[in-house]
Amino acid sequence: MIFSKLFKGTLLNKKSAWQHKDINVRIATINDDLNIENKEEQQILLDLLATDNSDLVRRAVLLKFNRFDTWLTASEQNSDESVREFACSQLELILKESHKIKLSEQQKLTYVEQQNKTTFLEAWLAYETKPRVVIALFVKIAKPHLAIKLFSEKSDRQIQLFFVDAVNELATLEKLLKKSIDHTVSEAISIKISNLVNIAERPAKLTKQIQLLLSKMLALKEVKEYSAMLVKKEKLVNEWQTIEADFSVLAKADKDTLVDKYHKIDKQLKATFAPKEEAYQQELIAKQLNKDKAIAKENFEQQINSINKSLTTAIFENLEIDTENQTNELSKMIIAVEESVLNKKEQAHFKEQIACQQTRLGQLPLIAQSVTEATYLISNISQLALPTTLTELNERLPIYNNWLTNWKKIETQTGMDLPDSIVSAFNEINLQWKIGLKPLLKLQQGQFQQAQKKQKELNRLIATGKFNAAFGVFNKYLGLYEQLSSANHQRLQRDHESIKEKMAELSDWEHYIATPRKQQLLSDINEIVVRPLDNPNEQAAKVKAFRQSWNALGHAEDEIDKELNAEFNAASEQAFAPCRLYYAEQENLREKHLVTRQAIIDQVKVISGMISSPDETSSKEINYKDIESQLNKVQKEWQGAGEVDRNKYKLLQSEFLTEIQPVKKVLNDFYHNNAELKKELINKVQQEQERCNAENEQVANAIHSVKRMQSQWRAIGSAGIRDENRLWQDFRKINDSIFKLRDDIKIKHQAQHNELIVTLRAKLDQLITASQSLSNSVETETLLECTTILSNELLTCKPQNKLLVKQVQSLSSSLNEQLTEFNTRKEKQNWLSLFALIKLIAKNELTAQQMKDVEDYSLISSYWQKRLQEVIKSSDSVNRQDQTLTIEILAGLESPEEYLDQRMKIQISLMQDQMLSGGKVDMNSQFTRWLTFGKLETKDLELISRLENVYCQ
Repeated sequence: MIFSKLFKGTLLNKKSAWQHKDINVRIATINDDLNIENKEEQQILLDLLATDNSDLVRRAVLLKFNRFDTWLTASEQNSDESVREFACSQLELILKESHKIKLSEQQKLTYVEQQNKTTFLEAWLAYETKPRVVIALFVKIAKPHLAIKLFSEKSDRQIQLFFVDAVNELATLEKLLKKSIDHTVSEAISIKISNLVNIAERPAKLTKQIQLLLSKMLALKEVKEYSAMLVKKEKLVNEWQTIEADFSVLAKADKDTLVDKYHKIDKQLKATFAPKEEAYQQELIAKQLNKDKAIAKENFEQQINSINKSLTTAIFENLEIDTENQTNELSKMIIAVEESVLNKKEQAHFKEQIACQQTRLGQLPLIAQSVTEATYLISNISQLALPTTLTELNERLPIYNNWLTNWKKIETQTGMDLPDSIVSAFNEINLQWKIGLKPLLKLQQGQFQQAQKKQKELNRLIATGKFNAAFGVFNKYLGLYEQLSSANHQRLQRDHESIKEKMAELSDWEHYIATPRKQQLLSDINEIVVRPLDNPNEQAAKVKAFRQSWNALGHAEDEIDKELNAEFNAASEQAFAPCRLYYAEQENLREKHLVTRQAIIDQVKVISGMISSPDETSSKEINYKDIESQLNKVQKEWQGAGEVDRNKYKLLQSEFLTEIQPVKKVLNDFYHNNAELKKELINKVQQEQERCNAENEQVANAIHSVKRMQSQWRAIGSAGIRDENRLWQDFRKINDSIFKLRDDIKIKHQAQHNELIVTLRAKLDQLITASQSLSNSVETETLLECTTILSNELLTCKPQNKLLVKQVQSLSSSLNEQLTEFNTRKEKQNWLSLFALIKLIAKNELTAQQMKDVEDYSLISSYWQKRLQEVIKSSDSVNRQDQTLTIEILAGLESPEEYLDQRMKIQISLMQDQMLSGGKVDMNSQFTRWLTFGKLETKDLELISRLENVYCQ
C-alpha cells in the first residue's frame, strides 16, 4: 500500500508537470521524468506527441523515443506540419545512414514498399548503396530516365545487371555500355544489344526472306518442264512451312498480306501448269511401262541364257539332253513373250533368240563336232611361237590369219555358243598374238611408209637434178624394200621398177657431169689459197662449202677421179691453214670462259647451301628476296659468260642446271605457297564483296576486313614474276569495288544528312521566330520542350552540326531565362494578390463566397485558395506576433525595436531546432502556419504589412 500511494503521488506530480502551461516545464518533464519503458508514461508521451499545442514539446517527445517507427508515424500522421517536417528530416538522416539509428536491409525494403512520396525516395536513392534497396527504390520511383545516372553512380555488379535487364532501349543500352567498367556487365549489355538488334531486324529480315521465297515461287512459272517445277516447288513449300513458324514476329497485316500472296502464286502455278500436268501423268505411265518392259526383257534374257548355258554344258561334257522338255520350255517362253508388255518388234527379237535355241536342239551333233574342231585349233596354235623379227613375222602371220578364219567358221556353225573354257583359251591366245604382233606390224608398216617416202624423195631428187643425193637415197631404199613382206612388195612393185630404170640411166650420166664441175671447184679453192679472205670465219665457211659441193658431185671419170680428189684435199688443207691460228686464240678464250662459268657454278652452290644447310635454316629464316636477287644475278652472268667448247659446255650446263634447280624449286615453292595464300585472300575479299552487295550495313565491316587483309597481303611476300602482278590486279579490283561501294554509301548518307540538317534548320528558324512573341510561361515551356526535342535530334544526328547545336543551346538558354522571368513575375503577382486578399479578410470586408468573385482570387494557386477558405472559416482569435518575428528572423529582416527581447528568445529557440534537425527552412511553410494559425483580424494588418515586405519584394 505504501508503494502504491507513493507511486500514485509521483504519477500525479508527473501529470501536473507534463500538463504545465510553461513549455519549458513540459519539455523538462519529458526529458527527465517520463519513462518510455512504462506503458502509462509511454501513453502520456504519445498523447503529448499527438495533442500538445507546441511543436517544440512534440519534438521533445520524438527525441525521447528516437525510434524509427515513431519517426515514421509522426512524419505521416502528426497534426502539426512542422513536427511532420521535423520527423521527415530525421527519417532522411536515418535512411541516409547519417543517424544513430541504423536500419537493416529488410527494414529499408519494407519502408520502400509502404511509401508513395517519390521525391524523398529519389533523394534517398542517391545515397543508398545496398543493391536490393537501390533496386527497390528505382522500381518504386518508376523513372526510367534515372537508369543511366544510377548505372554510373552505383558500381555494384548486381545493381548494374539489374539496370541491364530493366532497360530495353538500344540508345540507353549503348550509353550504359560506354559507362560500364565491369567485364561481366559489359558482356551482358553487349549480348542484350545484340539480341535487341536481332529482334528489331528480325521482321525485316524475315519479310525479305519470305519475299525472296515468293519471288522464287513466282519464277517457277517460267520453268518449262512440269517435273522440274514440281521438284523445285516441293522444296520451296518445305521452306515456307519452316519459315511459317516465325510468322509471329510480323505484324498481322504484313503476315496476312504475305500469306495471301503465297496462296495467289500457288493458284497461278496450278493454272499455268494444268495443261502440262496431264502430259506429266502420261509420262509417268510411260516410264512405268518402260520399267515393266525392262523387267520382262531381263527375265527373258535370263531364261534364254540359262537354256543356252545348259545346252553348251551338255555339248561340251557329252551329256544327254531331254530334247522334248527343252522344246516345251521354249514353246512356253514364246507364249509368255507374246503375252508380255513388249511391243511387236521387241517380241520378235526374243522370238528370234528362242528360235535359235530351238534350232540348236536339232543341231547338237554338228555343234559337238565343231567343239572338237575348236579344241584342235587351240592345240595347233599353242605349238606355234610368236614371231620376234620381221622375217619370222612374214613367215608366221599367214598361219595366224588362217587360224582366225577357221575359228570364225566354227563360231558360225555353233552359233557363238562354244564352252567357256574353249572361248577363254581362244581369247587368251588371240590376245597374246595381237600384243606380240603389234610392234612388228607397226615396224613393218613404218618400213613400208618409209619405202613409200623414199620413192617420192627419189622422184623429187631426179626431177630437180640432184643425182648424187639420189644415189644415196636409192641405196637406203633398196635396204628397206628387201625387208618388206610379199604383200607390201606387190603394193610398191610398179613404182619400184620405174625407179630402178631411172637410177640405171643416171649412173651412166654421173661421170659425164661430175668431171668438169670438180675441175672448176679445184680452181675456186686454189683461188682462196692464193688470196685468203680477211675474215677467218668466212674463210673456214668457204672451205667447208667447197667440201660439201665436192662430196655432192659424185664420181668423176675413173682415170682422173683419184688425182682430182688428192689435189682438192691438199688445196683444202692450205686454204684452212690461216684459220687454225684464229681458232687457237678462240680456244684460249673458251678456256677463260670455262673458268668464269665454273666460278658461276660455285656461286650457285653457295646460294644452294644457304637454303639446304640445316644450321642456317634452323637459326634464322631464309631471305627469299636476297636469294631471288642473287639467282637473277648469276643467271645473267651465265648468259653473258662467253662460249666454251661444245662438249665441255654440255657438262657445265648440266652441272649448272643441277645446282640451280633446288634453288629454283625452293623459290617456286615459296612463290606457289604465297600465291595460294593470296588466292585465299582474294576468295575472302570476294566473299566480303558479295556480302556488301547483299546488305549495305555490312560495308563498314567489309572495309575493316579488307584493310586487315591488305596488311596480310603485304606480309605474305612475292608470288613470283608470273603470278604476282596478276593476283594483285585481281585483289585490287575487288578492293576498289568495295571502297567504291563505301564511297557511294557515304555520298548517299551525306545527301540524307544534308537534307535532315536543312529540315532541322527550318525547325530552328521556326522556334526562333516563335520565341520572339512569347507572352507567358506556358508558351515558353511548350517552346522549350520543342527546343529540347530539336536538340536531341541534332545530338543524335551524326556527324553533328556544331553551329546548329550551339544555336539551339543558345535558344534554350534564352528560353530558360524568359521562363524564369515569367515565373518570377507570376510568383510576385501571386504574393501580391494573396496579400491583397489577406488584407480584405483582416478588415472583414470579404466572405467566403464574395472572395471567389474577386479577380485576385483567380490569380493565386489552388493551394492558397484552400488556405484562405480555411482562414475565413476560422473563429479562433490568436496572436501571430511570435510567428511574425520567426519569419522575419528566417528572412533576415529587422523587426520593430519594441520586440527585440522577444525576437532574441525566438532566435535562440530556432538555432536549437536547426541544430537538431539540420534541415533547410521552407519560407512558404512558415507563412502557411502563420496564415492558418487562426482568424485574421484588424490587429493583424500591421503584421501583414511587415510580412508583405518579406514575400512581395
